[in-house]
Amino acid sequence: MLPILVPALMLQSGWKVVSPKGERFSVKMAATPELQKMENNQQGYSVKTRIYRAMTSSGLVQVVVMNPGSKADPAFRKALLGGFKGGLIRSSGGKELSDKPGKIGPYTGQRVTFSVGKNVGEYWAIQSKGDIFVIAAVAPAGKLDALKKPFFSSFKLK
Repeated sequence: MLPILVPALMLQSGWKVVSPKGERFSVKMAATPELQKMENNQQGYSVKTRIYRAMTSSGLVQVVVMNPGSKADPAFRKALLGGFKGGLIRSSGGKELSDKPGKIGPYTGQRVTFSVGKNVGEYWAIQSKGDIFVIAAVAPAGKLDALKKPFFSSFKLK
């Protein structure tokens, strides 16, 4: 037990709470995230997206916030999430391992696991008050649990 616990505690020691102004979430990240913004039109909806990404020597964690607007219907939201997953897998050259509904903390969402070369990843897609949140962690196979546990368990919606 101790060999697993010590690296996890060391990994968490530099983590800090990130709560970007104007966003409805907070989460712990091991490094200051870089922000990428984009806006595109799909099926007549303007989708605003913000990506908060932090890279460390252990891997990558990120929060993606997509706002398709309050008038976007459930079918479009489902298609948006399907497009996100397909784009992620395609662009990374990865392979989907699983896609199941579940709970992450108090939030109901969709859990997707995937592999990318020697790395593995997991993300949760959560819908709340018109926004879609995707929280993801990617790391070498033996390091994913230590990276994702403090990240996923600290995610909170405001």
